[in-house]
Amino acid sequence: MSQLLPVQFAKILYGLTVDKQKKEIDKATEVFANFVKSKQALKKMPYIQKEFIALVQKEEGKEPIHIVSARKISKEVKDNIANIFGKDLTITQEVDPSLIGGLTIKQGNTIFDTSIVAQLTQLKQELK
Repeated sequence: MSQLLPVQFAKILYGLTVDKQKKEIDKATEVFANFVKSKQALKKMPYIQKEFIALVQKEEGKEPIHIVSARKISKEVKDNIANIFGKDLTITQEVDPSLIGGLTIKQGNTIFDTSIVAQLTQLKQELK
């Protein structure tokens, strides 16, 4: 028997909860939790949650974008990024000082990497 991927679990949960009232959602999430437990997939719950949130945002027409930067970015920079992508965005941010400077933006399966570390790595490859 093959294991379900987190995205598949998320789609199941979405199907159980979409357009339901709170009482129905409570029951559906209980059924879903028992289903995940029966599949011995409780360790996947953080990934399932992440995929579920992304699916809900997509269904609501919001484009999730994840930004990783060396320092916390300002609202002005976030607004500029939103203008560049031109969509209703849900922006999450993570700080990773190892980037030295610049940032990476993940949109769906696409990653835009303008970090100093990426530029130094590219320069190193070109100099070989």
